[in-house]
Amino acid sequence: MKTVLQQSHVLTAQDMSISFNTNALSVEQSDVIGLQANYSGAPVGTLQIQASIDHAQDRFGNVTNPGNWVALYVTVNGALTNSMPIPADSSPILMDLFGLSVPYIRLAYTATSGSGSMDVYMTYKRLGD
Repeated sequence: MKTVLQQSHVLTAQDMSISFNTNALSVEQSDVIGLQANYSGAPVGTLQIQASIDHAQDRFGNVTNPGNWVALYVTVNGALTNSMPIPADSSPILMDLFGLSVPYIRLAYTATSGSGSMDVYMTYKRLGD
């Protein structure tokens, strides 16, 4: 059985003049995950997709163990990296993730200079049993 794409708005109007993380996103039963970062302004900084195996939260989203977070390596413009610079005037950024072996991910932004605002959307799909 296949599931349809589930979509959620996971971060709204986040100030990009400061560094931030999204909340932990549960991806346990997901085979395909997409993250879309829409931003405006002139922010300068880097994005990371971080993952955790030991993070834990209850069914209501209350964190019971903050866990440890590790930046995933991804391919950007043909090169393997664990940090992606925010490209000027290139919003939105779409990140596709396939077959992750971790139960939680989050998007981390490290501000360098400038300012702006970011919204993040997530979609996921279970391919079948």
